[in-house]
Amino acid sequence: MNRAAIVITVIPCLVVLSGCSQEEIPTTHLSPVTVSAAGEVTHMAWDEPPKLIKIVKPKYPEVAREDGVEGRVILSIVVDKEGKVIKAEVILSEPSSVFNEVALEAVRQYEFEPAKKDGKPIKIMMGHSIIFTLVSRKPL
Repeated sequence: MNRAAIVITVIPCLVVLSGCSQEEIPTTHLSPVTVSAAGEVTHMAWDEPPKLIKIVKPKYPEVAREDGVEGRVILSIVVDKEGKVIKAEVILSEPSSVFNEVALEAVRQYEFEPAKKDGKPIKIMMGHSIIFTLVSRKPL
């Protein structure tokens, strides 16, 4: 795959949560962009993508659970050179705003091994989606 193709490719991966209940299955989609010191987004590939090293499970809102509501939240996350999430905002949510706060609260606590370009850590912006799914449980 040539470098130009990498720049426009969205790299999907399933994040497996330690101790996560089956009701919440988050999916991560990384988008290769960097953020300059002035806050400008530059579309460029990194040599090494960020690696998620600490994930915080979002809490399924009790009202949504009781009503059987499922959905997803797509966020934009800025990760600094130290791997800390310094900015997170909701881009899209379905149903609108039901899961926004719990998704934001969770991703703000994530920690990453930072992305690298030419062997040096870089500040990046990436997309992240969390899919909230209720799993039917069969009685014992």
